[in-house]
Amino acid sequence: MEITDIIYITPTRSMSSAPALSLDRIKIVYKNEEILISPKDKLRFYREIQARNPSIAIDEAGE
Repeated sequence: MEITDIIYITPTRSMSSAPALSLDRIKIVYKNEEILISPKDKLRFYREIQARNPSIAIDEAGE
């Protein structure tokens, strides 16, 4: 998966199995799949990801 494949990012509290230990997670939706992560600093993560790919839709409010 590449950063150019990311379509959408949103916060989630999904209890789905994921490599994130916290329930305060971010869902990253790619063209063909999605993953859940739990970055230490969400706002910084949003800024960094958008700086690298401004076309990614980011919903900071959540689903």
